Order: sequence, then C-alpha cells, then structure tokens
Amino acid sequence: MSQSQILWLFYLAVFVVRISATSRRLRLPKIRGEEYFFNIHVGAGFYSGPGRPILAAYRRWMLLPFLIDIVALPIIIVVAGSPQYLVHLMLGGMAAGILIYVKGATRTGRQAKRFAVDAPTPVAQVALSLTPRRVGDYTNWTMEAIIAAMTVGCLAAFARVWLHDAEREPLLDFFRVPLLILYLNLGALLMKRAIVAWRTPAPSDDAEAYLAWREGLRRCYLFICDAVRLVWTSVLVIVAVAISFEEPWETGSMQTGIAIATLVILAAWCVWYSHYSKGVVAVALARKPVDFPSVMATAEPRPGAVCYRRATPLSIIRTDRGLALNLGSRRTQLAGLYLCGLILLTRL
Repeated sequence: MSQSQILWLFYLAVFVVRISATSRRLRLPKIRGEEYFFNIHVGAGFYSGPGRPILAAYRRWMLLPFLIDIVALPIIIVVAGSPQYLVHLMLGGMAAGILIYVKGATRTGRQAKRFAVDAPTPVAQVALSLTPRRVGDYTNWTMEAIIAAMTVGCLAAFARVWLHDAEREPLLDFFRVPLLILYLNLGALLMKRAIVAWRTPAPSDDAEAYLAWREGLRRCYLFICDAVRLVWTSVLVIVAVAISFEEPWETGSMQTGIAIATLVILAAWCVWYSHYSKGVVAVALARKPVDFPSVMATAEPRPGAVCYRRATPLSIIRTDRGLALNLGSRRTQLAGLYLCGLILLTRL
C-alpha cells in the first residue's frame, strides 16, 4: 500500500468518525425529550409547529462542515494533485465541525427561547469553588510512569535505528511521525490542564451538590484525556516496533501494517468512547438546567462570536447573544499557538 493510499484510508476513517459525531449532534436538541430544545423547555408540540424550521436550520448547520469536503476534495485531487493535503482537510474538518456546532446551537437556541414555556432556574447569586485544584491531584502516577517509559523506549528505538542507518536520512524527515504523535499527546495534556483549571460557578443555594456534580464530570473528562494520550502512545509503540525490523519501514508492506494496526486501535478507542460518553451524558441529564448570569456588566456592549477581553480569564464568554470566543484569554492564545504549531508540523 502506497503512502497516498494510506492517506486516503485515514481520511475515510476520519470521515466515518465525523459522520458518527454529526449523527450524535443531530440528536442533541431532543436529548431531554420532545418538550425540550437542548435545555430550553419549549413544551409539547414544539417540533410539529414553530420548532420545525428551527430544528431544520440546526440540522443545516450541523451538515455545513461537509461542504468543506465537497469543495476541497476536487481541489486536492485536480489542482494540487497531492494527497498530503488530506491531513489538513482532516484537521480542518474536525475543527470546523466543533466551531460550527457551537455557532449553530447558540443561534438556533436563541430562536427557540422565544417559544420557551418556562426559563431554566435563574441564578441570583453565583458561588465559586475556593478549593485549589492541581493537576497532580487528578493524576494517575502509575499511568504516567507507563506512558513515560513507553515514550522514552520508543524514542530510544528511533534514535538507535537512525544512528545505525548506513544511508542516514535527514533527522527531521526520519522523526516526523514520532514528533507528530508526541505533539498530539502534548495537546491532550494541555487540554487536561485546562480542564483542571476551569473555573466552576455554582448556584449559591445549592453550591455543594452542584460542585460535586461538576467534579464528577471533570473527572470523566480528565479520564478521557488520559485515554487519548494512552492511544497516541500505543500508536508510537507500533511505529517504533515497525522500524526495529530489518525491512525499511518506508516500504509498502510495513506502512500497510502500521496503518492497519493504528486504525484498529483508533476504532477500538472510538467504540470505547461512544460507550463511556453515555455515562457522561447521563450524569449531565440527571440535573435540571440552570441559567447563570453573564460575566459581563449590563452596560457593556455585547460581543459577537469573537471578542478580546484581557480582564476576563475565560476562553468562552456567555452572553445574551450566545457564546463568544475570548481572544484575550491566555488559554485561548495558547490554543491558537498550538494549532499553528500543528499546522506547521504537518507541512514539514
């Protein structure tokens, strides 16, 4: 199997995962039942009346990311003539799917609010958790030791093969794949740190129970981050084992074996995640929705989809117009730098 065929195979696999994620998002408006649009109580008969065009608009938003593929694929095949750009299309498609979902959900949610039977329980006062949270308190050190040992061993295997190669290829070309895997692992670790540091507001009249519920969700999300890191480390092990054979790992048979093994691991992870996420959703649905006030003052102008507020540490600001990405947040800026580095690394 050639490198081009492998890229197309991975693109199809990612495309299937995106279809699965989109199908779940299409069901989210009714996740609390036929009388709800997300967390908005719209009453019976909403989807057969005024909610029909709103739900149709939401579904169009969810299918919009696939328009990128329809436009980009002919350009990649005919104009560029190089399947290496499929990597950027895969990453761009996943990022666009998340961003468009947030935009579509908030926009149609504002439309559905006009038909709300009753609003979520308003929060007059907000309490913040004063308990300091550290990443070390949420770290499984046994798993960290396993991931570290596997990573160091794989890098040692790469270094040994490169040093003993009679026709030594450029260092960056040889280490491109392990560097990409390590960078993706770093992204999952940064996400874990962000989840731990995420500020948790709570209604003051039920703060203890609410914070306990949020703590359970936090631990679920952190467990998913660790699972992602373990998957990428397993992929690194597969590649390291492959290059340890005498047959060059650039040959078709070796690349085919690596690709199949990687796809099997990713497929197993997707099945596990689908099962595990059901528990996370069940925990979220166990509590009634509440309406937190905006962190912005009443007199302040309401931003659109993007704003710049250095005084607000939140990456996502909730306003009466929906959610706004705060470019002034240090975490948002760090995420932007990470994405730029990922794009640069895939182009090397």
